Amino acid sequence: MLAVVLQALVLAGPPALDASSLVWQAPAQCPDLEQLRARIDEFAPGMLDDAERMGVHVDARIEAIEGRFEATIRIENQAGASVRRFAAADCELVSDASALVIAVALAPLETAAGLRERPPVQRPRGSDRPMVPEVEPAPSEPIDEPIDEPIDESPPPTLVLSVTPEDDDPSDSSLRVGLRAFGGVSYGPTNTAYGLVGGGLALLSAGWRVELASWWSPPREVRRGELGGVFSGWTVAGRGCYVPTARRLEFPLCPGVELGQVRGRGLDELSIVDEASFLWIALGLGQGLWFVAHERVAVGVEARVAVPLRSGGFVIDGRRIQRLVPVAVGGLAGIEVRLP
Repeated sequence: MLAVVLQALVLAGPPALDASSLVWQAPAQCPDLEQLRARIDEFAPGMLDDAERMGVHVDARIEAIEGRFEATIRIENQAGASVRRFAAADCELVSDASALVIAVALAPLETAAGLRERPPVQRPRGSDRPMVPEVEPAPSEPIDEPIDEPIDESPPPTLVLSVTPEDDDPSDSSLRVGLRAFGGVSYGPTNTAYGLVGGGLALLSAGWRVELASWWSPPREVRRGELGGVFSGWTVAGRGCYVPTARRLEFPLCPGVELGQVRGRGLDELSIVDEASFLWIALGLGQGLWFVAHERVAVGVEARVAVPLRSGGFVIDGRRIQRLVPVAVGGLAGIEVRLP
C-alpha cells in the first residue's frame, strides 16, 4: 500500500506554491504539530522550510470516528487544491501517513529516493514516542571467528498504511437496530386524502435493511349530498430494502407487502347507522431520501405507492360514497434512532 501512495503522488508532481502555512488538528492522543514537522523533515529534510518560503497552504486534520482515526490532508497552491483521505485504527500510523503524504507532495523525487535508501525501522508506538531522525547503523567489521549465537534472518518490520480512496466513506457493516417514527399524507386507501402516523422496527447493515412498519389513517368524514360516512384504516407492511449511499445520504428502495383493514361507518345523523370494513392487501414500493445526521440518528422523507390486490366500496341507499383506490400514493417524513 505504501508503494501505491508513493507512485500516485510522485506522478502528480510537486505543487506550485503561493501561500504559506501548516495547520494540524488532531486528538490529544495523536502527535502534536512539532512532532508532525519533525516527521515530515525525516522524509524530506529541509523541504518544509523551503516550501513555506515559496508559499504553500497545508491543512491536515485527524478526526476520531467510530473507533478509527480519519485523516484529511488538503494542499492548496496556484494550480488548485488536492485532497487525500485515509483511515486506520492507530492514530500514530495515520500521523506517519499524513507526514509522508505532505513530504511527497512537497518533494516527491527526493522523498522516494530517501525511502528507497533508508532501511525499514521499527518505531515505538505511543503518544510520547520521540520524533527523532533515523540513524543508519555503521557497517560492522568482518568477523573471522565462528559464533555460536543464531543469526536472526527474519525480514525487518515495515510500516503498513491502511488507506481508503478519497471518495469512499468508511461505514460500519455490523448489524444494527433502527426505531422509526413518521407522519405524512396519503391518497388512499379510499378515494380521498388521509393523514397518517406510524412507526417501525428495522434491522440494517451496510447496503441493506429489512423492516416492519405500521401506520394508522385517522377517521375522515366524507359527504355525498345528504349521505356520508366516516372512514379510517390501519396497515402493517413488511419490506426489504436496497440502500445505496453517498457520504451521509441514503437512498433506500423498499418493495414490500401491505396488510390491513379499511373501515367505514355511516354518519350519526342518518336514520340507520351501519358499519362495514374491507381487508386491505397491497403490493407496495417506497423510495426514500435519508440524511444520517449522527451515527445513531437519521432523518428523511419517502414517497410511497401501493397497488391493492382487491377492489370494493362503501354504499349507502344504493349510492357509492367511497371506494378502494386502484393505486394509493403518499409521502411521509420521519426520524430514526439506530442502536447500538
